[in-house]
Formats: sequence, C-alpha cells, structure tokens
Amino acid sequence: MLGSFGEGSYIEPPFQANWGKNTYFGKNVYANFGLSLVDDTKIEIQDEAMIGPNVTLCTATHPLSPELRLKKAQSNLPVSIEKNVWLGAGTIVLPGVTIGENSVIGAGSLVTKDIPPNVLAYGTPCKVIKALP
Repeated sequence: MLGSFGEGSYIEPPFQANWGKNTYFGKNVYANFGLSLVDDTKIEIQDEAMIGPNVTLCTATHPLSPELRLKKAQSNLPVSIEKNVWLGAGTIVLPGVTIGENSVIGAGSLVTKDIPPNVLAYGTPCKVIKALP
C-alpha cells in the first residue's frame, strides 16, 4: 500500500491516505491513530520519527482564483519529515514543508513553512520557539 515501510515502523489504526504509494516510511517510525496523508505527491517520513494522534500531512493545494477552482485546478508539493522528528497531536503540515532533523512540533500546530533542525516549534502558524540541546 505504501511506497516503502521501514523495518520496525508501526501505524496505529485508523489510518487514511489518498494514494499511499507516494508515502515513504523510514525505519522505526511510530504513527499514532488518526494519521491522514494527502499524498498526491511524495511524503517522506525518515527514521525514528514519532507522529502523535490525529496528524495530517498534506501535499495538495488549490488556487485562490475562483475561476481556477471551478476548473478543479490543483498543485502538489512534497512534504519531508526528517530523522527523529516528533509531531505532536493534531499537527497539520502543509504542502512543500520540510521539518528538520530532531525537531519537535508542539500539539495543535499548523506548519506552513520549513522548520530547521534541532528546534522546538509550535503555534498557528508554527514558529520556532527555541533551539534544542
């Protein structure tokens, strides 16, 4: 069903994906219940990532133009969750976002832009709060 699923990885049901085949799990990834993947293009979840309950990773978006939406226009940008990232419960990651290695995203965050490695970030929109040791 998925593009790849690394050894030791686990998804707690229920789980939803548009395609599945566009999502790649590294090793020892844990995804809690309610993971939703809008994987119209590539989603990469690297080794040792932890995903809290009710997280959405979204690669698809639609134009602001009403005329283009009437034509069902859509664009897709990949999402990358790097090694040892922890996504807190209810996090939403929007198209084109990369979350850097070892970073923690606080519960309920809306991640609209890239997050660098080794930071704590949270909020709506998600912002870097502090560097991690």
